[in-house]
Amino acid sequence: MTNARIHWAHLARSLACMLVLVVLVAFANSVVRAGRIAFAAEREASPSVLIVDSNLGDYDRLMLTWLGERHDVVDANDGITLATATEPTWWATGGGEGEAPSTFVLSAAPGNSIDANDVAWALDAIADFGAEGRTFVIGAGTCGLRVREYAENLAATKQSDRANIAGLAFLGTPHNGYEAQATYPLLNHWKSLANASGFAGEDLLPESSFLNALNAKTFPAVSKSLVVLGNVGDLGFGVCDGAGTMEDLTLGASVTDQIVVTQATATVSCEVNLSGSWLPATSAIDYPGKSVDTNLASRLSAMQCYENSPEVLAQVVEFYQSWFSQGAPVTHNASVLALDLSGSMLEDDNDGMPKIDGAREATEQYLRVVKACSRLPHAAPTDVTVLGFEESVRKVCAGYDDDALAAVARTDARRLAETNIGQVLEEAVSNLAASPRCAKRHITLLSDGASTMGPSNEAMLNGVVSEARRNHIVIDTVGFGNAGESNASFLKEVSKATGGTYYQASNAYELKVDFLKSYYGSLGMELKDEEVRLDKEQVIALGKADERTSALQVGVVTDGSKVQVMLEHEGKPLDGSTLEVVEAAGLTSILCEAPEAGEYSIRLSGGSGQAHVFAVKELGIASRREVNGEQADFSFVMLAAVAVGLVACIVALVIITRRRS
Repeated sequence: MTNARIHWAHLARSLACMLVLVVLVAFANSVVRAGRIAFAAEREASPSVLIVDSNLGDYDRLMLTWLGERHDVVDANDGITLATATEPTWWATGGGEGEAPSTFVLSAAPGNSIDANDVAWALDAIADFGAEGRTFVIGAGTCGLRVREYAENLAATKQSDRANIAGLAFLGTPHNGYEAQATYPLLNHWKSLANASGFAGEDLLPESSFLNALNAKTFPAVSKSLVVLGNVGDLGFGVCDGAGTMEDLTLGASVTDQIVVTQATATVSCEVNLSGSWLPATSAIDYPGKSVDTNLASRLSAMQCYENSPEVLAQVVEFYQSWFSQGAPVTHNASVLALDLSGSMLEDDNDGMPKIDGAREATEQYLRVVKACSRLPHAAPTDVTVLGFEESVRKVCAGYDDDALAAVARTDARRLAETNIGQVLEEAVSNLAASPRCAKRHITLLSDGASTMGPSNEAMLNGVVSEARRNHIVIDTVGFGNAGESNASFLKEVSKATGGTYYQASNAYELKVDFLKSYYGSLGMELKDEEVRLDKEQVIALGKADERTSALQVGVVTDGSKVQVMLEHEGKPLDGSTLEVVEAAGLTSILCEAPEAGEYSIRLSGGSGQAHVFAVKELGIASRREVNGEQADFSFVMLAAVAVGLVACIVALVIITRRRS
């Protein structure tokens, strides 16, 4: 009896040790999760999330999975329903941290189908609802092809007119058609899969005219994409999930190189009765060498839609948190540069240079930098218009090509002309009203004095400035010359009212720097912004590039002295043949696409006086990145292994104790 007590005491201690181990592993798991990219406290609005799925009899499960039991209908349109929830369940189920993004589900009632214009309608409804218009859109099954139609501007309603795609995900979407349909044309469920999204069966055949047109287009430049593949077994001709093979579901790199591919371990793209539909039409007699295994077909028939599985939700959450942790990306830039061309601009600045000369130089550099940024591999489309104003407004140029630069060089102030700030603001706001709905709208206003005609300051603040604020137009203002003469107090009010920044430039160099600060600040990219003295050679650290960095752009503005600029990687100069360098008076711009991982810096030598360093790091998926879904949560595997080991130890100890007793 005493020995038995001793053995049971050993058993208790062993169990306690095992329990401690389990607790430690669980703690490690929580540390790993806490170490994932979290949402910053101060950030732009996170992209909304829209799930697009047709109704194949799983509407209730779809709503429960993504929104939860308590959800509300936002809008309905001819059998198409858009729903949302204040606490969407998919985020917590998938391990999301922080507040869940605004989430919506677009689905069709039985007998209806979703097309690309319905996707556009839903995205408009999301913006009208008050959620962030820039949206991460998830397409399930064949509905993903309708999402692609809209994203690629193949629908009647154009995505480019809205710029509301921030990212895309596809769950079981047959990007290349269903190979199985071509192999087994007699199967009776192809029609239901096609009809759910308003397709004909032949549209979903590999190399169909519809799919060829779809795969010949590209996604919006800034969008990041996720493809979740299924992988369950060989149904006679290839690894298939009950409808599509992995080759069917793979998105071509020609469509986007901003793609992460993950794989679910045991999933099926839609719930179909394979036993009743596949087996009668795929016998060994009709398809020698390609007959379907009876046991495998029976097992897959019992599976549910894999977009509703916790494994897939976790992969979507991880992707979202990785790419949108700092908020929604800028999907389109629309800017207006308003230049004061009144008579006072012919006077000298504090360095004895005519202010109009400084304004022309600063504008030319602004356009050169816009052009360089537009060449970044995944830069958002950018529209820029330069307006000149005095008693009236005139359009100097649109765009940033050589013709635009020449137009700026010809621009001059008009002697004795007065200043009408109200009119140029009205023209700028009207110009931006035509930009895409989700564009980031931005005005940079340069003035060297008070408005001497047109509406009063109070009328402008209550009128056009308020209108700009309602339309989410940010106005940066730049006072040129002495602060007391440049109407600084009013310009500050304009910027403050619209969420912009006020700058004061006393000379041409400061004006060039302020213009570029205003532009770079509108990009929504990671930015280096530093003033330096050129009295000695120095190295300026730019930061670290990693697999998420698709490009670096460096701009160095000087006060006129010649300076040598060298971009370095890990302390070593980069080969100039891999860089694109633009040099103009007082400006050096360097573009480095697909930079190697590591620390970057620039070395400045020669010259004297002042210089300002700008550097933009663009985030993007440099190459197709594949992630194995089986490794998505290694800590879970560890816990499972520990649990199995714990059970095994208990059994072994019990057996040993009984034998000794």
